[in-house]
Amino acid sequence: MTAQQLAVLFRNAYEQAPDRDKSLHVTLFGIRYAKELERFVSQDICELAEVGKWGPQLNLAKKLAQHITLK
Repeated sequence: MTAQQLAVLFRNAYEQAPDRDKSLHVTLFGIRYAKELERFVSQDICELAEVGKWGPQLNLAKKLAQHITLK
């Protein structure tokens, strides 16, 4: 998966999230796509997606993905 493809998926997930749950959905995206995100700088994905400065949240999610599994 390319950085651009990840950015499109990230932007879609971000835009579909309710306003009060943006942070949660960013974290879930990072957990869901942790393996793909490892090849890229998280802030670069955020910039490509044009959604703001969510890079630190994606980095946290990548680390969490090593310890949890989604239902």
